[in-house]
Amino acid sequence: MIRLSGVTKSFGRQRVLDGLDLEIPGEKITVILGQSGSGKSVILKHIIGLMKPDSGEIYINSTDITKLNDRELNEV
Repeated sequence: MIRLSGVTKSFGRQRVLDGLDLEIPGEKITVILGQSGSGKSVILKHIIGLMKPDSGEIYINSTDITKLNDRELNEV
């Protein structure tokens, strides 16, 4: 399972994610749809650890990946 809780991300003055809460069950296929510039790629980059949120938590299973260093993240 992947869970985002209160995830916020800004680039300068532009807030891209604003308190995002999202839960993706592990056994389901999930599609993220939205207009260009709506934050879809930013969400995915957070889930795979390429970006860290300004605030909030991102859990893969029960591990909060926002608190992991690169080596630990590779082990998840």
